[in-house]
Amino acid sequence: MKTDPTNHSETAEPSRILALDGIRGIAILGVLVAHGLSPIQTEAHWASLFKAVLSFGTYGVDLFFVLSGFLITGILFKNHGAGNLLKVFWIRRIVRIMPLYVGFLLVMYFICAVFVPDNMTKVPIWAYFLYLQNFFLASGISPNSFGFDITWSLVIEEHFYLIFPFLIAWAPRKYHLRIILAGCFIGLPMRLLVHPWLESHYDLVRLNSLFLTGRIDQLCGGACLAYMLHRRTPLSNRPFSPVFAMAAWMLVGILYALKIREHLITGIAGVLTLGTLIRGGCPAFVKFFESRVLRFFGRISYALYLFHSPVFWYSHHHLTGLASFFGVLLGAVLAIAFAWTSTRFFEEPLLAKARQYRYAKA
Repeated sequence: MKTDPTNHSETAEPSRILALDGIRGIAILGVLVAHGLSPIQTEAHWASLFKAVLSFGTYGVDLFFVLSGFLITGILFKNHGAGNLLKVFWIRRIVRIMPLYVGFLLVMYFICAVFVPDNMTKVPIWAYFLYLQNFFLASGISPNSFGFDITWSLVIEEHFYLIFPFLIAWAPRKYHLRIILAGCFIGLPMRLLVHPWLESHYDLVRLNSLFLTGRIDQLCGGACLAYMLHRRTPLSNRPFSPVFAMAAWMLVGILYALKIREHLITGIAGVLTLGTLIRGGCPAFVKFFESRVLRFFGRISYALYLFHSPVFWYSHHHLTGLASFFGVLLGAVLAIAFAWTSTRFFEEPLLAKARQYRYAKA
């Protein structure tokens, strides 16, 4: 497992684990393929199966949740006891997420208002700025919008960032594992028992996907892996075999073919994948995720996640068949170019300034 001591991200440990950028790259590429190609309209009989396989890439978002839980928990553990833990944590989080997010919302709102007013989001614009849009989406409102709907996953992560750091910062170390395990085990009961009570107000499928209570086990699964690696446990120094990760993803694929999407299983698959990369259970597996191409896409993944949505939306709504396919390819190139420019000249300089806020010694 290689590290890069000169390339510190806001969420990285002192030496950045290169393979984690690679898993970001896999995740965003899966999302791009799923969002770009699976919605293309075609009458070919083979296309329905092909598009179903491509839409499997939406599980890239699940990987992002697991990775976020792992990285954020690692930061909180490393600096637990620092008097300015929450202050510095949230300053860095705000600088990492908010400038690009707010800029994206303003640009999308302007484009919708001027060029495609019929596709203005049906969710109140203020809800996006307050990270409350998922409550409207889960109630059955269709965003019908030019790029706004992609922000749903950011809402879940922001809600996690608001609650979880409080619990870890204020709780004694002996309670950390209990907090994390509570999050791991509460997700399934929430999806099966609690959320159905709210069906009179919310769509159950959206509720399970768009609320933090429906995704908490994935985020806390990553947190559980961070606990195993940062605290002394029987698994702390044992390598993870890629066999278990591949078996878990095979199970996810089988359930997907049966039209069953269970976030707990996907979370376990993500945790096993991360564990294998970090513990180096298979050098060839790790080397694949350390490739330059995957790390490049991992580096620009946040901006690319936002920018790909409007350009793909245009291709899907205004082009058909082969024209839509080439429109998606051109849109992907444009989105990658925008994402790289944003990352290199906007996000990374801001992150460099945010790193001037340092955690006090515990």
